Amino acid sequence: MMALKMLLVRVDLADIGFVLGVTKATVLAWLRRAAHQGAAISQIGPLMLNDKSWAMIKRLGVFWPSV
Repeated sequence: MMALKMLLVRVDLADIGFVLGVTKATVLAWLRRAAHQGAAISQIGPLMLNDKSWAMIKRLGVFWPSV
């Protein structure tokens, strides 16, 4: 989760690995796993998020295409 947060603020993959004490390859593996999980979740249907979740998404500027 920390790696994803750092990626959102445009931290370089090598720097993420350095901070977390892992290799760049490990960070890439984590991101691939997260992408796979995100794709699986999006197949289920639209997410039902509460107001706090939407506020955080809006604040972070994270948007994804609608299904």
